[in-house]
Amino acid sequence: MSNSPFFRFPLYFFACPMLYDLKKTFAIADGELTTIRSIQQQFKQDPMSFKVASCHMFYAPAILPLGWCLYAFDFTKKKITVLDPLVGTTGFSNESIRLHEYATGKILDGLFLCARHFYSNWPYKTERWTRDFPMIMEDNFTSEESGLCVTFLSKFFDGEKLVKSLNKENLELHRHTLLYDVMRLKDNISLVPSDVLEFIKTSFHVL
Repeated sequence: MSNSPFFRFPLYFFACPMLYDLKKTFAIADGELTTIRSIQQQFKQDPMSFKVASCHMFYAPAILPLGWCLYAFDFTKKKITVLDPLVGTTGFSNESIRLHEYATGKILDGLFLCARHFYSNWPYKTERWTRDFPMIMEDNFTSEESGLCVTFLSKFFDGEKLVKSLNKENLELHRHTLLYDVMRLKDNISLVPSDVLEFIKTSFHVL
């Protein structure tokens, strides 16, 4: 089994910013996922250089009532790591744990439903998965910052730990670096803002 990096499609059909009612959102998705054309294309027209059935980790960004979070599905250890920027330095409340358990359960069921439908050699089962709720935030973040935090977590969470601390300073550097990377995409004709280049240059000098 390969240690392939990000594979983000599991949440494309759940993570809609317009749908804040989790129960309604997931109820609509139940049993209908394999008939949605965009999902069919994600599984059938695999543009990646690896096969879905051999993936070790799945990273699933999700929009919840208060903001964005990231779920990391480890298929070797059958473990789901919940990375929620909004828990901040205080950790998860009982209410947030229940919410994440419900959401990850629905996502896992949906992923397996699609995988078994599109792949005859899908080797995994849904039973006996565990959840991990690590306290890894060094600062408190707002709902507006949670989306950017999720891109940071997707980049720097290696399946066990963050290889770079998530705090205000590192998030600001990540913001500028992300913008720089986006502006350098193929066929982009706009210029990278000078203040962004200067910020990144200064940050690297500090490091």
